[in-house]
Formats: sequence, C-alpha cells, structure tokens
Amino acid sequence: MAHLRQKEAILKFGRMYFRETSKNGLDFQYPDCEECLLAFSRILHQGEILIVYNSSQKNTKNEYIAVDNTINKEDTLMECIYGNNKKILIEKKIEQQDGRLFIKVKLRPMEFLIFKNH
Repeated sequence: MAHLRQKEAILKFGRMYFRETSKNGLDFQYPDCEECLLAFSRILHQGEILIVYNSSQKNTKNEYIAVDNTINKEDTLMECIYGNNKKILIEKKIEQQDGRLFIKVKLRPMEFLIFKNH
C-alpha cells in the first residue's frame, strides 16, 4: 500500500469524495448499514482512484458504484491496481436521466479493491 501511495499522486494530493452505491444500477444512495459496500474516490486533474471495501464478514456484495461523470467516459475501463488484475467497464443506464456513470463490482466478504481510470 505504501508503494502504491508513493507511486500515485492522486492518493497523496487528490480531493476525496464519498461514493453512492446501488443494488440495481438505478437507485443510488450513500451506504447506511453496518455491513455495506463502502466506496470513495480521490480525484486529481483528470485522474480518479476509486477505493471499494465490503464491510460484511459473511456476505458477498454485487453492487454498482457511482464514478465521476465529468472526467470519466462511458464504455471506457477502470483498472484494478490493488486486489486483483481486472479491468471494469464504466457504464450508464439508458433509463437514468442524470447521466450517472458507474462500475459494477463483486466483492467477497472483507475484500478491498482499488481502481484507477485511464
């Protein structure tokens, strides 16, 4: 983690934003339970690093996480830079009027992942 923070200026200097989550990709809200999927971003210039954590000790979480729609573009990728080697597509639901962008993640109990936009 220390090496990643040293390498990524966004983690040192970026503004921090708590991210809304959704179970269906339409109804987004800030988590308000003890065993939620928690997410926040650090943003610097056109870069976003998204940190996602499943606080449940028992349940896998399969949810949508909102990302910044002013610096990200639909159908581009966020790369997982900590936790696994996956790349996740940034999506938008046609039904949404607000143009919200999101990624869909699946985290095992107590799993912690970090993504970066490109």
